Amino acid sequence: MDGERCKVVTSRCLTCGYSSGDILLRCPRCGGLATLEYSELRWRVNEGDASIWRYSDLLPEFSRRVSLGEGLTPVRRVGTLYVKLETANPTGSYADRASAVLASYLASAGVDRVLVRYAEDFTYSLATYLRGLAEVQVSLPRPAEVDPLEVLSLADLGVTITFESGENLIYENSLTVEGLKTIAYELAERSVPAERVVVPVETGLLALALVKGLREAREAGIDVDYEVIGVVVGGEEGNTLLTRVRGVKVERVSVEEAIESMVLLARRGMKVKLLSAAAVAVASTLGRSLAVVTAGYGRRRIRKLYTRSKVGKEVLRVLKKLGEATAYEIWSKLDGRFSLRGVYKSLASLEEQGLVHYRYVVRGGRKVKLYRALEH
Repeated sequence: MDGERCKVVTSRCLTCGYSSGDILLRCPRCGGLATLEYSELRWRVNEGDASIWRYSDLLPEFSRRVSLGEGLTPVRRVGTLYVKLETANPTGSYADRASAVLASYLASAGVDRVLVRYAEDFTYSLATYLRGLAEVQVSLPRPAEVDPLEVLSLADLGVTITFESGENLIYENSLTVEGLKTIAYELAERSVPAERVVVPVETGLLALALVKGLREAREAGIDVDYEVIGVVVGGEEGNTLLTRVRGVKVERVSVEEAIESMVLLARRGMKVKLLSAAAVAVASTLGRSLAVVTAGYGRRRIRKLYTRSKVGKEVLRVLKKLGEATAYEIWSKLDGRFSLRGVYKSLASLEEQGLVHYRYVVRGGRKVKLYRALEH
């Protein structure tokens, strides 16, 4: 899959140094991770765009951009530290940033079928972003290590599950890095008053992406100097990308410490996964730190279908009349006949059935979701 030429000067392999003028997801010579280098970097934020594409001058150019409103996730104060809640992304995961870039690349290249190697959170996210754009097959190379509930969620999206190898897309690729680095851009734009950014480490890709994003922001003229801390649960970090990344300090926590942190966060209303809880545990001990919560629980569920219900029909009727509106604006036009919660549930169901589309805009400095009925 060869991408479009744009601002990218070089795709360069981190392992063998192979370079190319095209967008390469992986190195064709050794199979290692490639990263993208740009001819020029300009810090210009499109403040009206409520997605990662507000930083389009620092991202690859594609003829088609795909977005579900990922990015601009909230930063919350928890005790003495800051927490960036990537759980606020469309599928509840930081992976949505990567999926937006990858889906844009695949749609622009005219790819209509893709075989993805399973990776927790990433696979579900990408399958969501590719709905209606490409047929998705997911390879499960180690079925015993797969989250069975996530497999059910994938099946609900219409994804084909296979146990064969030969994937043409895996989590560790150049465009995943491009999507994830936008977390660094958001921190730079908001000037979060922290000295360190603490992230969980499984493959090391997120830490690598943040280092790249911070470096590019500085090269574009932004005064930003966060230290990136990678957190490993248990013993050695093993086979991660951190051995190839300069500027990342590694901290370790025990499984017991991570679980304690997870319980404390749950009591504050944040149901996060173990690795994210580990990052919060370390950040809380370091001081003047921000922890990135990459994923949580409860975002994905099979919703009841409301299309044939009275509320579903009324929501569609009002939305077609208004053209585009927020859930609250739709609810206000229904004269209190249904609850606001019922309107939200109905809209979620209508989205899943392809009857309603949405986009995010910025109003008064806030990220707002606008719905629109689709004609069939």
